Amino acid sequence: FVSDTDALLLELGKANGALLESEEKHKETIAEITEQLSASHAEEVKNLRARLESSSTMEFQRVISEVEQQRVSEVERITNELNESHARELATVKSVPGEITEQ
Repeated sequence: FVSDTDALLLELGKANGALLESEEKHKETIAEITEQLSASHAEEVKNLRARLESSSTMEFQRVISEVEQQRVSEVERITNELNESHARELATVKSVPGEITEQ
């Protein structure tokens, strides 16, 4: 013969055991999800790092190309200026009679 109090205590014990079991399952689920998120986050960081490195490399190559184009333009500009200056000086020298003879 079980008293009502004993029955209630028995039911409370069963409910408490079920709650503990449910809590343990929740903890396991949370741990699994946390692990999956950590792995996903690590993969995402890896992908972002690769994209950043690729972007940096492309930007570096673009800057190098622009600098090279500017260098070539500057060399061409200076070469043209020197050619024009040389042509002017040659014309000036040729305009002075009798000083220089062409060879």
